[in-house]
Amino acid sequence: MRRVVALLLILAPPVAGAVPPLCRVRTSVEPSTAVVDQQVLHRVSIESRSDVHRIEWLTQPTFSDVRAERLPGLPDMGKRSVDGVELRRREEHRALFPERPGALTLGEASLRCFSAHEVTDVHVPPVTLRVDELPQTGRPASFTGVVGAVSIVSRVDRTRIELGGSVRLEITIQGGANVWDAPDPLADDFDLGGAGLFRHRPELDLERGTGLIARRRFLYDVVPRRTGSLRIPSLRIAYFDPDSARFAEAVTDPTDITVVDRSSAPLDRHAAAARDHRADEPGPSLQRVEPERASSKRVVPLCRLVGLLGLVAVAGIGIWFARSRLRSDASPPLLEVRRSLDARDGARAAALLREAVRRLVADAGIGSPDEILAEHALDSRARALVELWARVERARFDPRAELPPAAAVDELDQESDPRPE
Repeated sequence: MRRVVALLLILAPPVAGAVPPLCRVRTSVEPSTAVVDQQVLHRVSIESRSDVHRIEWLTQPTFSDVRAERLPGLPDMGKRSVDGVELRRREEHRALFPERPGALTLGEASLRCFSAHEVTDVHVPPVTLRVDELPQTGRPASFTGVVGAVSIVSRVDRTRIELGGSVRLEITIQGGANVWDAPDPLADDFDLGGAGLFRHRPELDLERGTGLIARRRFLYDVVPRRTGSLRIPSLRIAYFDPDSARFAEAVTDPTDITVVDRSSAPLDRHAAAARDHRADEPGPSLQRVEPERASSKRVVPLCRLVGLLGLVAVAGIGIWFARSRLRSDASPPLLEVRRSLDARDGARAAALLREAVRRLVADAGIGSPDEILAEHALDSRARALVELWARVERARFDPRAELPPAAAVDELDQESDPRPE
């Protein structure tokens, strides 16, 4: 009997190792200790057998007291073999920004894995992240809560403009930090040497890779109020660098813009070009036509009619010109302003009105419309002109304002020639 048992043991095949489960999951955070608002990488590592054809979340990872941003992760990390069973590996990543200090329990969830003959639910264990307060030592007064190394760049779309024009200023703050918390680099009381500053809504872009890179753009229209040099000074943003555990500053270079005056000649260059173009055009050819004797009696009445219509037209033009002329012979014609508004060309209308105001009001060209209204004693004609200029300027740079209609010039005519009571 003993010999039979021994023989069976020898002939029996060896017992195979245990078959791995459909899926295995591990979680981690890097680093395991951080400060408030520091970017932390959360990893979910999933290892599945080669016969698994689908993996889905039963419950998504939960993150309380943090801002979580999904990243592409590593969908294919290759394969490995365990006891002859082929396993595939992948990772899901999230960028976490803790919002309070303390021990945070993060990322608990559950997965379901499917093969042709089996379905398995897998628990995704949570991880603990220890979050510390930001240090007080060395904190600059200008620090506003940006955590992570960042850079700041200042750009303008041009460095030379004519008075009455505008410059687009773009300031970009970027880095692996919470730049959405960065304040406007140009505070409400920021002084650009008297230049007007019109703000646009900030923009935020998120670049998702192995980590999260955030870019926040602040856009402005800068409107110089006087000729000469306008300097956009160096701008700074303070941040805390977790890698060095120190506070630091990012700084831009200053930018100089040259503002030149626009003389009256360039303002009329469009009309001059049109006149030159018309002068170069060939006129209609003249042919001598011998009228028939039967129609000769109709020529005299026709000429009289044409002459009468010409007199009426000349009289009408004279009346219109008398009503629309400016009080000052030095002012540009309002007809050009009207044409610019009718074409919705706010920049040209503003330049024409600024030139008109400069000629009507002494030293008015060095200030904004609001400054001129506040600092100069104006008659009704000049005040109406400055107010129209102000409306055009607001419409150019304030998205909520509309460009005045061409009919607004007619109101200037009424101010120019008031009717007696």
